[in-house]
Amino acid sequence: MFRKASTKRAYEDIVNQIRDAIVQGRLQPGDRLPSQRELKEMFQVSRATVMESLRVLEKADLITIRPGAAGGAFVSHATSDTVAESLHLLLSLEGVTLQELAEFRERLEGGTSFWAAQRATDEEIARLERLLEEVRRAANEGLPWQDFLAEERKIHAAIAEFSRNRPSAATMKAITRAMEEAYSYITPGLYDRVVEDMAGIVAAIRQRDPHLTEERMKIHIRFFNEDMVGNWIKYRRPFFRPGGGHQTRTTSDPSRHHARGVAGTAEGSSGGVQNPESTPIR
Repeated sequence: MFRKASTKRAYEDIVNQIRDAIVQGRLQPGDRLPSQRELKEMFQVSRATVMESLRVLEKADLITIRPGAAGGAFVSHATSDTVAESLHLLLSLEGVTLQELAEFRERLEGGTSFWAAQRATDEEIARLERLLEEVRRAANEGLPWQDFLAEERKIHAAIAEFSRNRPSAATMKAITRAMEEAYSYITPGLYDRVVEDMAGIVAAIRQRDPHLTEERMKIHIRFFNEDMVGNWIKYRRPFFRPGGGHQTRTTSDPSRHHARGVAGTAEGSSGGVQNPESTPIR
């Protein structure tokens, strides 16, 4: 089933081989993998390398490791979370860049918002409006910036769910997971811009206007992508430093803090990064 692992980055080769066996159906949910000793002989690597590979697969929810005499490594049953983690693993191993993820996210979320405007029930739209009120309240209370962004991402996740397109929703989870570190590069303090953008998007969904919803979502994503990628290149370090706490709301740069959102008369743009340096996500 498996071949000798590549001597270069052997653990990644092992992860890829086992992942491919699962994806191609050669390993089914519930199947037990060979023992660590057998895997060591099959791949011709050290036991430590086998253990590292299994840890990566377990973290990606592709396998479950059970202790005891009847234990071992078993193929997990697929869920949307499993698919998302598997895709995140693939993105990491392939060295996908932040720029690639950012531009893909714009297209992806444009599509999910389009479908949500067509398919969301009245109850689900009411839930979006409640989430929007939570985001607005967090902004008014000056919730720490990173925590505020986590609240805002709940709206994005709900819109993906209400799109009724499971591949898109699973991919959204993977993209969000892959970009977690990058979100800390968004300029702190853009509370008003976020609230105005999300209010415009939710209003367009309430109007059942998929084209307007898609346009507003793309403008929103594009603005923050350009800001995030530009800061990633400029600083190459998180805004949230260990032990330094979260940055708080600031109006030190009013031109950025009060940038016009998608529902305003001007389509916001940070100026962008025309040719951002490609930086792999790890």
